[in-house]
Amino acid sequence: MTSLHVPSMDLVVGGDVIYNQCHMYVGDTTAESRANWIVALERLVALKPKIAIAGHKKTGAPDTPSIIEASKQYLGDFSRLKEATSSDQELYDAMTELYPDWVSHQAWLMFGFG
Repeated sequence: MTSLHVPSMDLVVGGDVIYNQCHMYVGDTTAESRANWIVALERLVALKPKIAIAGHKKTGAPDTPSIIEASKQYLGDFSRLKEATSSDQELYDAMTELYPDWVSHQAWLMFGFG
C-alpha cells in the first residue's frame, strides 16, 4: 500500500489506504490483509500529519487526520462483524447500520460481488 508523506506540509496522501466517510472495498480482503492494512494506517498515524488526504472520499468531508483512525475502526468493525454475522447480507446490513452516513453503499464494495 503506497502513501505519500510531505513533512514540510504535515501532509499524508493515503491513496487506497485511507478512506474518508466512504465504504471501503474489502471484498477481496482476508483477516491477514486487513491486519496488514491497519498496520499501514498506524504508520501514517505515527507521522502525526495535520492533513490527511484519502483516495476515496465523501464529497465535502474534511481532510483531517481523524480519517486515518476512522479507516482503522471501519476495518476492525468489518472483521468483528464478519465473524459475528451468518451471511453477507447480514454483514452488509450491520456495516451500513454502523456507518449510515458514509457514501458508496454498493454491496460489491464490501463483498466483491456485483
